[in-house]
Parts: sequence; structure tokens; C-alpha cells
Amino acid sequence: MRTRLWVVTAVVALVVAGGGVAAWSATRRHAPVPAALHDDLTARVVRLLEADPAWANEITMEPGRQPVCEAALFGLDPVDARDVGQVRSVYAWVSCKWLPPAGQRAGLTARDLSGAVVPIAVRLGRANHVEVPRDGESTYPADIRRIFPRDVRDVAFDGSPALDAANTRVDARLTALLA
Repeated sequence: MRTRLWVVTAVVALVVAGGGVAAWSATRRHAPVPAALHDDLTARVVRLLEADPAWANEITMEPGRQPVCEAALFGLDPVDARDVGQVRSVYAWVSCKWLPPAGQRAGLTARDLSGAVVPIAVRLGRANHVEVPRDGESTYPADIRRIFPRDVRDVAFDGSPALDAANTRVDARLTALLA
């Protein structure tokens, strides 16, 4: 009889604990980026990428190529940041294409340019730092798990619905620059 009581108690405890974990994981999601921060942080991510010499060589080693980027933000750290100064990390899908030097643009359209569409984490601070998952069958998923918090990994793996709009904005900017 005593053994049965222990088994029932253990099962009840596991069910309760499991339910608590399920409830926590179901509610622990990154909130959307607050509207008050969205535009400022998007512009900051884009400026940072477009000015970063290392990012300029991310896709091409051809000299003089300049990245033109747009971002679709999908998370922040801390999740509850209400001021840009509180944000330590920004998670975004970015769409970038590399614009050749002025003398090499004749006849080009946005579709002709090399580009990248990748999830990134931008670590903000005295020295901003961009983390990008490496290519590769085993390295890419491992990097996604390392770089992105659990509550935004699905978006980092699967993409963002806002990415189509970012792609359209990049092409519009490039069309104007190539005109």
C-alpha cells in the first residue's frame, strides 16, 4: 500500500511539474519589438551593417562593393526593454545586396547583384558586434542554437513574415541608387 502511495505521489508530482514547464514554455515567447523602438533599432542595425568593413566582405571579396541592407527585427534582449538604451541585443533577419562601385553599375538592376538573407544578432555596447550563423549542414543549426535565445530560435530557423517587406525595401533602394 505504501509503495502505491509513493508511485501515485510521484506521478502526480511529475504531471504537475510537467504542466508547469509546458505552461512556462508556452508563455515564454519573445514579445514583438515595441513600436516605439522598432524604427530606431531597425535603422541602427542597417547603419551598422552598411558601415561595417567586415560585413562589406561577407559575400564578396571584390573591392569597393558596398552593402545595401534592410532588416526585419524579431526580438530584443532584454525582452521587456522600453528604451533603446536598455537594449543589449537585437535579433533580425537581414536582406543585403552588394552594390558595385559607380563605374561598374551601367545596365545593372537590383536582381543582378549578389546578396544575402540571414538571421543575425547585433550585440550593442561600446563596441557593437554582429553574430551571423556560419554556413554548413552541421554548423548552421549549431550556430543558431548558440547565437539566438530559445524563444526566438523558430524565427531564426524559419524566417520572418516581415522579410518580404525588407527584400522589397532593399530592391527599391538599389533601384534608386542604380538609376
